[in-house]
Amino acid sequence: MKNKGFTLIELLVVLVIIGILASIVLVQFPEAIRRARDGRVISDMGQFRTQTIILYSTQESYAQVNCTVIGTLCDCLDSTIEYLCNDIEQNIAQGDDLVTYVQSDGQGFCAAVHLGGSGRYFCVDGELHAKEYETFPNFCFPSCEIMNNCSCE
Repeated sequence: MKNKGFTLIELLVVLVIIGILASIVLVQFPEAIRRARDGRVISDMGQFRTQTIILYSTQESYAQVNCTVIGTLCDCLDSTIEYLCNDIEQNIAQGDDLVTYVQSDGQGFCAAVHLGGSGRYFCVDGELHAKEYETFPNFCFPSCEIMNNCSCE
């Protein structure tokens, strides 16, 4: 008489293999989520820059780019900028904020954000620069307000 089916040992081996594969996938999953959020933030920053340039073309000033971040909510003069700012705030780590600076003459701006997945910083400006940095781009912000020279370069 021939038995059809699997032995208990065969079933246990299959379950162990499935468990090992599942643990490998679960270890990689949080990193994939962080990278996806970083990608979304970078995309939003590009849209943020595009919207600011549209505003500049109609108003000849970047004054409406300046946003105040309270917790995770943005308060901006332009509703589209505010929407993008809020979306960026929702996809970065708690305690990190989108930082925007506008030249005192209103003719330039810088915006930077910390990317939680890579630990790097992403900066955009009114001169169409967009760049990632290892550390916070301090060279941009002090010179932005003081010397009217906002740039991520």
